Amino acid sequence: MPVAVNEFGVIRWVPNAADFMRDEMDIFEEPGINHALWVWNPDWASWSESVTEFNFRYGADPQNITPMENDLQIVILEFWARNTVSPSNFNQSP
Repeated sequence: MPVAVNEFGVIRWVPNAADFMRDEMDIFEEPGINHALWVWNPDWASWSESVTEFNFRYGADPQNITPMENDLQIVILEFWARNTVSPSNFNQSP
């Protein structure tokens, strides 16, 4: 039976957020569970600048609202890089 986990994430400034995300995504990947991380990126500036807890691009400082390289982002990008199957190449032979 196919299983999917949708809209999961972690508040970016909690201690060990990157470790939690790595562990969580490993749990999904091991048995092949489909998953979709909640990428917080609304177009409404007044909202996106005031509600930032799930925007992993901003790092661990709750006051920061500028994208910066950070541990949580690195973990997420490492998992995304593993995703080699997409609708455009799903039926193609290796």
